[in-house]
Amino acid sequence: MDEAMNGLVSVGDEGLRGRPVFAGDGTLLGEVADVLGAQAGGDPRFMAVALEASVARTRGGRQVYVPFSTVRVDPSRRVHLDGVTGESAVTLPSVPGSTVAVDPDATVLDYARAADSLASSGVGGGAVDSANEARVTLSEEELRVGTRTVSAGEVRIHKHVETSQVRESVPVMREDVTVERRPLAAGASLEPRTEGEVTYIPIIEEEIVVTKRLVAREELVITKRRITEERIVEETVRREVAVVEGAGDGTS
Repeated sequence: MDEAMNGLVSVGDEGLRGRPVFAGDGTLLGEVADVLGAQAGGDPRFMAVALEASVARTRGGRQVYVPFSTVRVDPSRRVHLDGVTGESAVTLPSVPGSTVAVDPDATVLDYARAADSLASSGVGGGAVDSANEARVTLSEEELRVGTRTVSAGEVRIHKHVETSQVRESVPVMREDVTVERRPLAAGASLEPRTEGEVTYIPIIEEEIVVTKRLVAREELVITKRRITEERIVEETVRREVAVVEGAGDGTS
């Protein structure tokens, strides 16, 4: 940033511009965009960080500003915001000077200490003390693996109605009668009578005698009975079926 913003100008980044910036939980937030101070060549006050699109949750990403006092630079010249997580990075301000919520226990490494640390961490550098004892400082790279949220596509869910034929066996009841013929005793009553489920109906006929007279010949014994039989009933029923479609998998 070459132009002033709220009285701030680029003060030189000591080779930090473009370096990766990591959150305290290891999430890659983005990269260093600039280092700002009150005047050119002065002490740095803010660092401009270009957030990744997935971290900023906006297409193309977003540039935010953090106090330089909360920045830590490791020997590999990677920048760390220990008081920020991958989830909370989206709340970082887009204007220098806004309040930044950070972990109060976060490691703080100011700009001067970062430069001294980088200058003194080279492999092969060393010194010989007055006792002819050689001391060599060894350094190593530390791998920190983080994660970030990216879009994996989308799914669409819709439903449709399917029809199918259903056959059910339904029991039904009906009444039937049986007819039994049997002779009547002489002098039996000719009036029908019912005893429970059985009805008695006398059957009469003429009998040739010297004189005509009615005689009881037989009666009908009618008994009701219940018969259960199977009947087939057909009807159409409907049910709903869920179909899940994933992006690019061709499911319909």
